[in-house]
Amino acid sequence: MTPYPHEIFFTQLMVVLVVILSAGVVIAFVYVGIFRRKREETHEAPSTLFSNQAPILNKPKKGSSMTDKLGQKIVNYMIEVSVSENRALIEDRIKKILAECEKLSSQPIPKENKEIISTVALWAKQFNIDRHLREMKMLKFSTQIVYDKAHNDFKLMIAGK
Repeated sequence: MTPYPHEIFFTQLMVVLVVILSAGVVIAFVYVGIFRRKREETHEAPSTLFSNQAPILNKPKKGSSMTDKLGQKIVNYMIEVSVSENRALIEDRIKKILAECEKLSSQPIPKENKEIISTVALWAKQFNIDRHLREMKMLKFSTQIVYDKAHNDFKLMIAGK
């Protein structure tokens, strides 16, 4: 028994559609793989953050910047924590943040700055490294610390126990 012409046409049409869709899926996977790899490369921390040399500021900012209130060391440590996926580095930076906060809080500084320093110290004490590492792997950012480069500002989440 020979198939009808419309059966042959629909069979060939289905084969062509499956081949075209398969090629599209392969192209999409290749594109997403390349795009995702490039995006991971751009999320790495700049190498200047890990040097001991203080960054050069082009123009002085107003008194409301985080650097003026917390100090350049703490800001650099917090930036490193916000982009890092290395447990040892994060543990080290959290310890250094706590030490700097303790050192700054013992100095005579304005009340507003002391409140910010105490908030950062509280955040650092309750920082969950495991959660940070999980979020960095899955989301490529942490909900516990978000650094806004444009405004030189941080959003800190202090998680309850």
